[in-house]
Amino acid sequence: MKRFRLMRLLAGLPALFLASCEGEVPTTMVHFKQANLLESLLTYASNGGPVYTVIHGTPFPGREAETAAAVTGTFGNTVTWRKSSFTTRKEEAPHPEIRVVVAFNAAEATNARALCRGDQPQPASGDKLRVRAVFCTGADLVSDVSGFVKPPSAPDDVMFGKLISQVARELLDPNLKPT
Repeated sequence: MKRFRLMRLLAGLPALFLASCEGEVPTTMVHFKQANLLESLLTYASNGGPVYTVIHGTPFPGREAETAAAVTGTFGNTVTWRKSSFTTRKEEAPHPEIRVVVAFNAAEATNARALCRGDQPQPASGDKLRVRAVFCTGADLVSDVSGFVKPPSAPDDVMFGKLISQVARELLDPNLKPT
């Protein structure tokens, strides 16, 4: 009888642990990835300068420049398999048709292909910071990742950096296969 109660208690611990941590660590999901194209497109896009990065929305109103610097800096520091930098200034990018698009707190129904076409996502609110990121060539989708975390306090918040780093890795690493 004691053994049965102990087994029931132990069986419920993982669910209790996950429930207590929800939103405490970044959670991401790969929706679509053409891994065979990623490396060559990233190499081409970053040949001679940074990769163009479009940012929609902001999790930190009034701190858009800091947020953009945190996003592009984190992407650059995360993409270690290919020396790449990222910029939100289209004129700095040698191949701006190949780009990353990052949408903060966009509606869950946001269409990744629409982001590649340049459509503005509909904003949404909630108790988590949500991010949707796509890698595009022209209007074509190459990779699509989303993620969320408990709302961080600022662009330099550790959790914000972890979320953006995880999104960058899953979006652009050709060796990470979708599960």
